[in-house]
Amino acid sequence: MKYRYLSTQEAEERQKKYGENSLPEEKTASGLKIFLSQFANPLVYVLLCAGLISIILNKYLDIALIFSVVIVNSLMGFFQEYKTQKTLSALKKLVKPIAKVIRDNEKQNIMASELVPGDVVILGAGDRVPADGKVLEAASFFVSEAILTGESEAIGKEKDDEVFMGTVVVAGRAVFHVTKIGLKTKIGEIAKTLKETTQPETTLQVRLKKMTRSLVILSIVLCLLIFLYGFFCWQGIFTNA
Repeated sequence: MKYRYLSTQEAEERQKKYGENSLPEEKTASGLKIFLSQFANPLVYVLLCAGLISIILNKYLDIALIFSVVIVNSLMGFFQEYKTQKTLSALKKLVKPIAKVIRDNEKQNIMASELVPGDVVILGAGDRVPADGKVLEAASFFVSEAILTGESEAIGKEKDDEVFMGTVVVAGRAVFHVTKIGLKTKIGEIAKTLKETTQPETTLQVRLKKMTRSLVILSIVLCLLIFLYGFFCWQGIFTNA
C-alpha cells in the first residue's frame, strides 16, 4: 500500500514548528551543589552547633571528632550521589533511540528526536515505539503497554489502532503514521502531570520528620546544659582563685 511520505525539507519545516520529539530532562546538579546539599541535614546542624560549643570550651579533641564525622559523612554522601549522577548521564549518552522512517520515498534511520507529525515509521519486534500514532498496516503485531497501563500482557494491534510512545513491540511488524510527538504524546502528558503534582508525604516520612525534630530539640537542650555547666565551672575556678 502506498502512503504519502514526507520529504526531508517538509520534515525540517515541521520540526521548526513542532520542536523535537523528546521529553524535557531535569538539569543535573553541579558537584559543588551536591557537596553542599550533604550539609542540609538537621543532625548535621546539631553536630556543628556542638562543635562550636566545644570551640568555646576549648575541647579540642571533641572539636576534631565532631568535625571529622561531619566531613567524612558529607564526602561519602557526595561521592555516592556524584558517581550515580555521572553513571546515569553516561548511560543516557550511550542509549540513542533510532527510528526507521520513510522520507523522500526511501527508508532512513534517523534519531527518534527528529520525528515529526506526518512521518511514516516502520516497527519490528524489539523496537520501542518512538511517538504516538495510528497503525497503517500490521502483521501479527503485538505491543507491550506496561509502561502506560501496568499490564504485562501484550496487546494485538491492527490497522487504525493507536500506538503510543515508550511502548515496546513484542512481536510482528507494522507501519504507523506519527500523529503526536514530545509532550503531546500520552506518556508526555503523564510526565507533565507528575512534574506538576506535589506528592503527599507518606506516614513513614511524617514520623521520621517528627523523630528528627525531637532529636534536634533534645540535642540542643543537652548542648545548652553542657555549655551552662562548663560556663559555671569556669566561673567557679576564677571565683575561688
